[in-house]
Parts: sequence; structure tokens; C-alpha cells
Amino acid sequence: MAAIAAATAGAVKVGLVPFTNEVNPGTGICSGCIDWTNWSAQGAAEVPPNTTGPGDDCPYSYGCRSPATNSSTNTIPSTGGTKGYICPWAYTSSSKVDGTNGHYFMGCFTSTATGSQTQISSGRRASCSGYSASNCSCSGSGSSTTCKTNTWTHTSWVAETDHSLWKGCVTDRTQDYDIQNTQPSGSASGFVADNNDYCPGAAIYNLSYDWTTLSTKVNAMAASGSTNQAIGVAHGWQMLTPGDPYSTPSVPANTSRVIILFSDGLNTQDRWYGNGSTEGSSYDASIDTRMNLACTAAKTDGVVIYSIFVHIGTSGSSSALQSCATDSSKYYDLTSSSQIQTAFQDIAQKITAVRVSH
Repeated sequence: MAAIAAATAGAVKVGLVPFTNEVNPGTGICSGCIDWTNWSAQGAAEVPPNTTGPGDDCPYSYGCRSPATNSSTNTIPSTGGTKGYICPWAYTSSSKVDGTNGHYFMGCFTSTATGSQTQISSGRRASCSGYSASNCSCSGSGSSTTCKTNTWTHTSWVAETDHSLWKGCVTDRTQDYDIQNTQPSGSASGFVADNNDYCPGAAIYNLSYDWTTLSTKVNAMAASGSTNQAIGVAHGWQMLTPGDPYSTPSVPANTSRVIILFSDGLNTQDRWYGNGSTEGSSYDASIDTRMNLACTAAKTDGVVIYSIFVHIGTSGSSSALQSCATDSSKYYDLTSSSQIQTAFQDIAQKITAVRVSH
């Protein structure tokens, strides 16, 4: 990280926007800024089989979570206020390319006893495997053995309306707000609350001149998850825009607003496209398009964009990052980690020169 000297404390401020396929503004972000529409609607898991109820095994290949602890569980609760709640876990199919890969199903199905039983197996190998002993029983012997279990109706979807599971992460705003710096406001233009299991561990850090804290936070960041550079640009631009969601103050006249976009240059998943592993596909191209629109809009607004492409061990260039930079002198193509510090120092010198000229 390059530091820029300033004669007056606070004359230079830096913010951090770590991103994967989403960003983490934190749960303390302005409450009216969040769009909960998708959060409340998520949960289109298949209805559990009518043979599954309290005490039985989880019926989903992608697992269940405990409604009491939000941890993984193999067994449906059989006691307490959440008895019979069947809560799907995260959908992780690698074949998903619609942005839902890795998202948690929100809410739980309830179980209501029908008062009847149905046969689940018969013959010498018949058993109640996967079913609670209080629900299932076998009769007969040998080839005449039959096993029956209680049946249930699953008609209620209990939504997570209290938002208690939210970690503070948001995905792309509804198009075309995703490429704008319009101040967010609820379901119309708000930041879309997400429950993706790739929520960045590092939260966004607002503009500051606390260089010690900034340095600590930079050193603590680690690469993980899939990549959506468009959302990084969007939130970087939003942080440079007075008002919500980052309580950015009005800036003095002639203040330079700068985004330094640092990435491996590969867009692999956003809210609508990709599954995190596709590279060079039409899905990635769709994310590149959203990124280009966001970059163009930010530059039109007067933001200067530097982009740094780090491709250690690979060849080629990033057309998405090249296009995002304000001009060719502000695009850096790095093939070694040792070049990173030099690139940031060069950017710091260019920014300082712009400030002096003002």
C-alpha cells in the first residue's frame, strides 16, 4: 500500500472495498439502504417428501441447517418450538450459472402430521433407516417384512423475516442501479441483501486517514471466492459520492476522486451470471459488460480510475481492466508480486502530481 503525504491531516483519505462476487458493507449500513426483496423470496427448495418429519434424517442432498443454531444438522428437530422444522442449507451445485450457486435457502418448512402411515420398504432388507423410531416401525419377518412411517404435510414456508442470519453482505443492485451511484433506498434502488456463503470476511472500510488501521486491514485481506469486479467498482464509486450508504461528506472544490482497482482480472460470477469457475465464457462476458458500463459511468462522473491486473503464472492481459482504466497510462499489467509495491508507488506519485497541479 502506498502512502501519500499531505500537509494537512485528512487532506488525503483512503477507503477499502474488498470484493469477491459481492461486498460486505456490514450490518451497520444504513437500514433504509437495503433491499430485502430477494432475501425474503429466496427459499425455492423442493417441498420435503411427505414421509419426512420430526426426528427423521435431513431429506436434502445439499443438507439442512438447525433453525436454533444456524449450523449444519443431519436430523430434523423433534422437540421444542422448532419441532418438525425442515430448513434447507446451501445450494452448491457447480452446474448453476444463474448466480444462485452457494446461496442459502432462506426459511424452513413446517411439518404437520396427517395421522396416517405409508409403507417405505419391504422384503428381507426392509428397514427404517433414515427415519425416527418414534415415526417408523417394521412388522413381519423375512421376505414378508414391511416398514411403515408416519406421513406429514409440508405447507408452510417460514421466511427469515427478522434478517438474523444476514452477515452484512450485498450483491449487485437491480439493473440498472448496479452501474449507477444513485443513493440507495429500499426495494426501489437499495443494495440487495444476500446470503451467499462466499460473503467476504473483510468488510468495507470507509474513507479514513488512519494509515495504521488502513495498513492493518490491507495486510489482513486474503483472496477467496469468485470474482465480480463490477460490484467493486460500483461500491468504490459510491464511497466517493457524498451521502449514503457510506456517509461520505461533501468534498471541497477541486478534490480528486480516484479508484484503484486491484484484481486478477477474471470476472466469474455476479448476481445474474456465472458459477464462479467459468472463465472465458459468455457468462463472464456478460459480467464484463456490466463492469464496463459501471466504469464508464464513474469516469463520466469525473472519477479517475487506475486498474492493476495481477496475473502471476499466467499470460495475456485483461481487456476488462484495460477498458476500465481512465487511459492507458493508468493500466498496470503485473506478472510478479514484487511489482505490486512499485505500481502503487507510481500511482501515488501520479495522484500527488494531480493534487499539486490543482
